[in-house]
Amino acid sequence: MPVDLIRTGKNIEKIIHERGFNSADVAQKLGVSPQCVYKWRRGTCLPDIDHLLDLAELLDVSLEDLLVK
Repeated sequence: MPVDLIRTGKNIEKIIHERGFNSADVAQKLGVSPQCVYKWRRGTCLPDIDHLLDLAELLDVSLEDLLVK
């Protein structure tokens, strides 16, 4: 079953907020632009696999917790 971009973006946004981060914090820690994180949060694109793994580690969640099908 494919990943739902919009729901996954909302989920990423929720988890980022719950962990007390903002887009700029996440971007700096992952070495990407804040605009890139904004796109992830809005569900217009997904992080590549390396950034997805780093994001899960940063937020202390599993990949399954980040991705919504």
